[in-house]
Amino acid sequence: TTRPVGVVVPRGTPTPRGVLSTRGPVSRGRG
Repeated sequence: TTRPVGVVVPRGTPTPRGVLSTRGPVSRGRG
């Protein structure tokens, strides 16, 4: 699982989708 640069979360830690939707480049994870 490659995490885009900008995600301030330690590897192995499941990132909440709420946080992902807040991030711009990471929002593509939800579509």
